[in-house]
Amino acid sequence: MPAPSQTRLFPRAGEIKMRLYGQGLGDCFLLAFPRRGKPKDPCYLVIDCGAAISTPDKDERIRRVVEDIHAATGGHIDALAITHQHYDHISGFQDAWLEWQKITVDAVYLPWTERAAEAGDHKGTKAFREALERAAMKALEEAARAGLLDQPGFRAQADFLGVAIRGEAEAATVQPTDMDGAMAFARGLCPPENIRYFEPGDVFRLPGTEAHGYVLGPPLKDKANEKGKRYIELLVDEKEMYSYGPLGLKVDDGLPGGDKAFALSDDHSLPALASALRVAGAVDRAGDEGFSPFPPEVRLDWDLATGSPFFKNHYGEAKDSIGNGAFRRIDFDWLGQAAQLALRAGDFTNNVSLVLAFDHPKSDKMLLFPGDAQVGNWLSWHTIKEWRLCEGADPARPPAPTEKQTLMENLLSRIAFYKVGHHGSHNATIKDKGLEAMTRPDLVAYVPVSIPVAQDLMGYCPMPFYPVLRALHRKTQGRVFFPNGRPLISRRDGPEKSPETLQEEARIKPSSEMLKEKKDKNGTVLEGPVPLYLEMTVGA
Repeated sequence: MPAPSQTRLFPRAGEIKMRLYGQGLGDCFLLAFPRRGKPKDPCYLVIDCGAAISTPDKDERIRRVVEDIHAATGGHIDALAITHQHYDHISGFQDAWLEWQKITVDAVYLPWTERAAEAGDHKGTKAFREALERAAMKALEEAARAGLLDQPGFRAQADFLGVAIRGEAEAATVQPTDMDGAMAFARGLCPPENIRYFEPGDVFRLPGTEAHGYVLGPPLKDKANEKGKRYIELLVDEKEMYSYGPLGLKVDDGLPGGDKAFALSDDHSLPALASALRVAGAVDRAGDEGFSPFPPEVRLDWDLATGSPFFKNHYGEAKDSIGNGAFRRIDFDWLGQAAQLALRAGDFTNNVSLVLAFDHPKSDKMLLFPGDAQVGNWLSWHTIKEWRLCEGADPARPPAPTEKQTLMENLLSRIAFYKVGHHGSHNATIKDKGLEAMTRPDLVAYVPVSIPVAQDLMGYCPMPFYPVLRALHRKTQGRVFFPNGRPLISRRDGPEKSPETLQEEARIKPSSEMLKEKKDKNGTVLEGPVPLYLEMTVGA
């Protein structure tokens, strides 16, 4: 394995430097802020560390990332922020635990939802999320038994939950990895008294600097919209989301469900979802008596049925002269809906993401890292009416609204860098109260996604979502970058600036160190080598 760079990451006065790591579909970012009076001792912050489980050679990739973090920081970081417990955000604490043990971490930043769970609130957010994930696991187990794990939705949810799929489709099994253990390991990287839990509206100072972090999400449990819908439960709201319609396009029939792929019903509440999971048979149950349409005295035992020539010819894998076969059975029909239910369970975890914005103390620029926050999380930011200064916080340029702006409209208007939420998915970048409010002419966006992993290996289609990419391209004037270092190219807007020009405008420089190409299990190249990281400088 090639040795990582030995170059420390040093921002100059008036700069913020970032390394946007290219491990694939997953988040890991290193931010360096100049420390007052100590130019050779910056404040280092890491946000998340993970890669989707379907990523080829994921362990090697994430180990190289953590080795570079060690080299870039001198083995010491001031804070580690973990946005939420999904595999592609925390697997590095499992796959690269030896490398992390060589790094000193002063503090760990977590969302308030983790504190509620620690305090024994069994009705809290984390407890409900875990119940949904157990239900999703049952759906995955049933899908494995039915040989359906390659269908879109199942494999994607397996990735997000950290579930390894073993064996061929007809005999596949699911094997959970220990994400609770990965989270516990990350917590243990700093002394317990240095774990900090943040709520929306908190403002904190980054150690030894003039820079501050602003906490936007996740929303508190009692925050709701005008219809009484709790923001923390709101995953889909089509009027707030980008869609194909304004582009003059129709939804591709090949995209399962199109814009409504994840909308179960008019009621998207968590209780309704839990009820639907129970009805679908995706949660634990005592026996199957209540889920069969036939009483035991007339029901044909499964083993006897599969041994019957009539069953094999008409309902089994064998086909008769008119093509009858397994497709005529309905025993696993519920799994088609269960795939969406499983994804909804994952979406809820996304919606409790810790959302952080950082100011640039020498200018009015801000950086936005929303984790995988989805619609309700975004909308809840606009309920923040004032900032709550935590110990030591004293921002020189707090985002004060003008007479015509709300507090959040002012903050969003200052965003100069946007880490695109949930790898560019359909409900993780909202319109008027999100991207459209980012009005800086120098806006840069970064989409942490490997498209072949998302679409070819996970079956998570469409990711990234084309209407979101179109909006990003328009708002950034083409400065939308992927881990391969190349900007998004639009064939609808006429002449395009060269990638080199856009990199120069964004002050982005790809690493000379490369991560090897991605191949599938048959050795077919899915994606060529990509830079270990993109290094971006945000100046005044």
